[in-house]
Amino acid sequence: NSFSLNQANLIFEQAPDVASGRRFGARLDLQFGQATEASQGNPANELRPQVYRPIWQAYGTYIFPVGKGLSVDFGKWASPMGVETNYSKDQMNYTRSYFFDFLPFYHMGVRATYQFNDAVTLAYAVVNGVQQAEDFNGFKSQMVFLTLHPTKAVSWNINYHNGQEQRDAGSGAPTPDGRLHILDSNVTWTVNPKLTLAAEGDYVINRVFSHSSPTHVDGGAVYARY
Repeated sequence: NSFSLNQANLIFEQAPDVASGRRFGARLDLQFGQATEASQGNPANELRPQVYRPIWQAYGTYIFPVGKGLSVDFGKWASPMGVETNYSKDQMNYTRSYFFDFLPFYHMGVRATYQFNDAVTLAYAVVNGVQQAEDFNGFKSQMVFLTLHPTKAVSWNINYHNGQEQRDAGSGAPTPDGRLHILDSNVTWTVNPKLTLAAEGDYVINRVFSHSSPTHVDGGAVYARY
């Protein structure tokens, strides 16, 4: 029987507009509240967690004159993996699912996106890793995102992440060389303006060292909103 502040958001954005001669763009998302404290700036990943906690996204965009336009972003941006996002108002669930807590929240790096046509969009990214505004090892992670629109009402995303996500070891200890692999696929169907259905499947496997026994999570989820 009490009130609390779950999330307050403030967004500044000037998107690129090639038709108007503006190829540059930028976006800044500031978030405050309990939801932000739970998902931003985890000390296990962030070297200076409090500095980055209120900054959910901060990136610039430039559209290169390649084909229909090659969009390149640099900065910190929300992870596209999974059905759910960090914005409370956009969730199908009243509380977030297990997959939301297990999949990446955000990344820091560069990504390039090219839309071949109305049905196929492909993106590639090089990032510090998972939840790393500052890198804590000497390796970069790579990501590939494929978005398909077989119809205007259906959006199908296939995402893959591969990288070394272990901290550098000090004092002469062996450097962890195990890798994290994340395969995420989700599809959303807007049946009509009132009804939306979605399904998600994920496979995650991680090793501290290349010869270590892996830890992994796999499964699926379905969503419905009316």
